[in-house]
Formats: sequence, C-alpha cells, structure tokens
Amino acid sequence: MNIYKETIEVKNLDNNGYHTHHILAASAIDSKDELFELKDDILFECEADGNKYKVQINGEVSATVELACDRCSQRFEKKIGNKFRVTYLPVEYLPVTREEVRIYEKELDVAYYSDGIIELQEILHEQLILLIPVKKLCNENCKGICSWCGCNLNEEQCNCHEVPDGRWEPLKKLMNK
Repeated sequence: MNIYKETIEVKNLDNNGYHTHHILAASAIDSKDELFELKDDILFECEADGNKYKVQINGEVSATVELACDRCSQRFEKKIGNKFRVTYLPVEYLPVTREEVRIYEKELDVAYYSDGIIELQEILHEQLILLIPVKKLCNENCKGICSWCGCNLNEEQCNCHEVPDGRWEPLKKLMNK
C-alpha cells in the first residue's frame, strides 16, 4: 500500500507558486480510524501562493465514501466534495496563552506550519473529515430500527406493540389537567 505524502516547501513559493492535481486510489489515504471508508478514487487539487509570512492554499477535493446510517445502521455510499481555502501562517504567529481565546469566523480557515513545510496529506485528510455529514442518513426518509425488536423498519414492518414507559405517567397526568 502506497500512502500519499506530499509537502510544499514555503521558501520555493516566491517564484511560481505551487500547483498539484492528483487522482489518488482510496488505499493511498489511511482512513482506518475514521467513521467512513473511501470507496473510489479521490480527486485532490490545490494551488499555493505566498511567502514565508503567509501562504494561501485553494483547492478542491471529492471522493465516494461508505458510511453507516445513524438511524438504521445500514452501510451506504455517498459522494462528497467541495472547494476549500486555507491560509497558513508560520507557527511563530500562533498566539501563546493559557486563557480561553475567542476564535472568530475569519480565523477558522487559518492553520500554522513549522520548519518551512506544509504537509498536503494533512490538508486532504482534514478536508475529507470536514465533508462527512454530521447526520449520516442512507436516505432522508429512513425509518430507522425498532427500539424493541431491532428490525430495520425500512425493510419490514415489525409486530411489536410499544409498551408504555411508566416513568412518564405523572407527566401525562399533568398534561391532561
């Protein structure tokens, strides 16, 4: 397995910038510890411009991932992709404080580099994670699983009769007054 690794040396950006375009095999990205599995090739493209004080990276990433539905636990594939923009500053610019710091919206796309090198595989990995939906649904109308018998309600209708939870009876009495 050949894991993707690519770096940008910031000192070389002054001349012509940096441009890269890859179609990577799913096996080139280590996603074993993630909540998704890459199923197809990954398109990764980015351009970097700047100098040792500030580097602007613009790019695009797209892939097909396999996820587990949050309602029914069935595996499904989803195409993800988006353009991104990240500003890199030298790590020396990173505020050092022990207090809580308020982060403003414009600072969300700022990252820091050290030793004059920006690791592109880290950008790719971060962008893939950011594209995974918070609520993973196989389809918008997913019915989920029965809380009593565990059957997938998208595939079959269960014959469970919901047993009322006695802990809610005092509240129901208050609601009826």
